[in-house]
Amino acid sequence: HAMSRLPRRDLLTLFTLGAASLVAPRSRADAIDWQRLEIDAGGSSTFATRAVALIPPNLSGDQNRLLVLLHGYSAGASDSRALRFWQRDYGVERAHLRLREPPIARLYDTVRYLTDHRIRELDRTLAEHPFEGMVLLCPLVPKPYFKASAGPLFEEYSNWLAERLLVQARSALPVSAKSEDTGLAGMSMGGQFALEALARRPEAFG
Repeated sequence: HAMSRLPRRDLLTLFTLGAASLVAPRSRADAIDWQRLEIDAGGSSTFATRAVALIPPNLSGDQNRLLVLLHGYSAGASDSRALRFWQRDYGVERAHLRLREPPIARLYDTVRYLTDHRIRELDRTLAEHPFEGMVLLCPLVPKPYFKASAGPLFEEYSNWLAERLLVQARSALPVSAKSEDTGLAGMSMGGQFALEALARRPEAFG
């Protein structure tokens, strides 16, 4: 399982690097037929409970790994736009393709998130343990700002992720029900929510 072999910082860095697809020439990732499924897990009246599942092609079986991705803040963004952040603004589908089809190449020579040495290490790891792919789940993330205390929101959202969204996703998607096969990550504001959820519900994520 390459996900367990690849350090989390490198996996997330490569997902971030995919955001360059916004200005880079169109790649074959644009033509790949990802399946997109919207889920409403319900269970809250204080924040929106919808999520978009992104299912890449060529996944095998129904016990795939699941990665929950929490988006960042954007003032005035509608829910429909926020649901597309990971696809449209962060380039996660292209990053997924780059992991599936090494070697890893720089999109821009001046962008140095990874050193040349580290890229060679990652290519060796991917050659030995090919990236198997995973289902990506992108829920709407509420805004914690402008509140006297964000603690109750973090608590409610963390419980919603563990008790509602994951339960619904495992019922509707071809994913494993094991916590060790379930990841959680976030961008900017979503990173804060991810840390809060991992602190509050560590048993839900591997």
